[in-house]
Amino acid sequence: MTVVREQKAIFNVAAGTLAGTLKVVLHSNRIYQNVEVSPDGYEFTVKVTPNLLISPARMTMQIVPEGAQTLLIVRVTSQWFILADPSNIYNRAIVNLLAAVRQEGSHGLLRASSAPDMISETLLRPASGSSSSAEELLRATDKAGE
Repeated sequence: MTVVREQKAIFNVAAGTLAGTLKVVLHSNRIYQNVEVSPDGYEFTVKVTPNLLISPARMTMQIVPEGAQTLLIVRVTSQWFILADPSNIYNRAIVNLLAAVRQEGSHGLLRASSAPDMISETLLRPASGSSSSAEELLRATDKAGE
């Protein structure tokens, strides 16, 4: 069995600006290894080692342009033999990535939309239930959290 964690954040910048900031963050921190970028530059995959006591996990980041805003979806998937995450290490890895993106962006590249509720954690849904609109995705995650 695998542990999967996912969080989403909306940024008030163009997708290209967010992608550039994300590249800087991934290449400047040694916990992110084997950085792969999709041909369109909006999907990233890395091997993340959030803790020396935990096996590396796969982290994927998807950038979804929505007009003047951009949705960033971050998902961490553990290796098959990890059965649980009692110390919440995978969620913290996502929160740390989003904080690093915000910090890098604070140098004038981007501003995140109103924190703290800009990040929503969601249960994974089948692809058929997914939505293409950032607002619909966040609305669905807000309902799931209630």
